[in-house]
Amino acid sequence: MILGDFNHPDIDWCAYTALAAASRECCEFMNTQCFYTQRVLRPRDNVVLDLVLSRERDLFSQLQVINSLGDSDHNMIEFTFHLSRKVYNDTKELRDYRRGDYESIKKRLSEMD
Repeated sequence: MILGDFNHPDIDWCAYTALAAASRECCEFMNTQCFYTQRVLRPRDNVVLDLVLSRERDLFSQLQVINSLGDSDHNMIEFTFHLSRKVYNDTKELRDYRRGDYESIKKRLSEMD
């Protein structure tokens, strides 16, 4: 997942193309984001600048652009992120040899034939 405000107003995210007037950086960005899908399609001032790119369609849900962030021209994006993880229960028995009763052990061993 890649997200942020990339300031590439010359990208048509519905068509996944850079407009003819696009800068070189904008065209390079379009060429390097292969296999990523833009999830935010609501424009800010008729341009989609707030990007949430991902390769997996089900990585998040309920994505919505909400109010602007204070007095800035940036919008906040809210979504539910779905992350699966494996939980490993690696339980090991660790002995605390510092607390051993070595005197009793020595005594018992000395009594054995």
